[in-house]
Order: sequence, then structure tokens, then C-alpha cells
Amino acid sequence: MAEPRFVHLRVHSDYSMIDGLAKNRTAGKKSGALGMPALAITDFTNLCGLVKFYGAGHGAGIKPIVGADFHVQSELFGDELTQLTVLAANNVGYQNLTLLISKAYQRGYGAAGPIIDRDWLIELKEGLILLSGARMGDVAVPCCAATRRWLNSVSRFMKSTSLTPISLSLSVPVDRMKKRIYMLR
Repeated sequence: MAEPRFVHLRVHSDYSMIDGLAKNRTAGKKSGALGMPALAITDFTNLCGLVKFYGAGHGAGIKPIVGADFHVQSELFGDELTQLTVLAANNVGYQNLTLLISKAYQRGYGAAGPIIDRDWLIELKEGLILLSGARMGDVAVPCCAATRRWLNSVSRFMKSTSLTPISLSLSVPVDRMKKRIYMLR
């Protein structure tokens, strides 16, 4: 059996207008040096670094995967936005990805920047791969909300009984988890 190989599917480059630090060439070279067969650069709502990334990826012997991260608006979550990573599986997917980006910018900016509607993903689904594994994804957001309610309930109980459990004292507030920055070294 072949040895499993790891691939980063959600890396923000310095072209990500919000939180990217990795340079395309550096990320490509490092991924190649680590034996990764591929790498996905998924900057927030843009493909500005695509040409450099594509060249750097091929130069480093890795397959460049085209994608972008989006803030998504949905009736399911009211005013709360979720995040979604969208990868192009083929040329049709690439065309649909560029259409999603264009539609987001044509709509205008919200407080979080360009936003897509969840319904647009149904309309433009062909050739796209959707990843909702991020902590702000549409799977994690309701889980975090439920966890937050549970922690508040436990905390109120502990305060009412004058107990301070170590696990609550050492926990990281959910609000601070959103502010962590991950980068490729």
C-alpha cells in the first residue's frame, strides 16, 4: 500500500486581502521539499496570485490547486456569516469559481468584504468542490454556538456554587479562537 501523503487545501497567500502571509513561491517550494504532491492557495475572494502560484507550483514539482475562500450568507444563519473553501476540479469549475468571485464583488462589500449567497453555489456547482471544515464553516458555527451555550450554562452553575473548575479556567474563549492566524513556515 502506498504511503499516505498530506496536501494543504486551504492556504492563504500574501494576496489574501485579510490574513495571508505566505509568498506563493515560498509556499510552493516548501510544499515540494516536504514531499507534498499538491497545494491549494485559497485566498479570500480572489485569484490575484494564481499566475505566480501556478508557475511556482509546477517549478517545485507540485500540482497547484485553484481555489478561494468566501464569506457566505444564508437564511439558515441569519446575520451570521460562515466561511467556505471552494476548489476548482476542472476548467468548468474554474469558470464557475471566477463567476462566484465576480458576483461577490458586483454585489458590493459588507462589513466582512465581498459576500456570496449560498444559493449561488447551487446555481454554479458544476466542477466545484466545497470544503466546510474551517472553524467558521457552516458545520462548525452551529456546533460552536451550542458549545458556547453549554459552557455558559456550566459556568453559571459553577459560579452559583462557588466552584471554579480547571477546565473552564484554562479554556480559550471562542471569540479569541477566531483571531488566530496560521501560516506556512
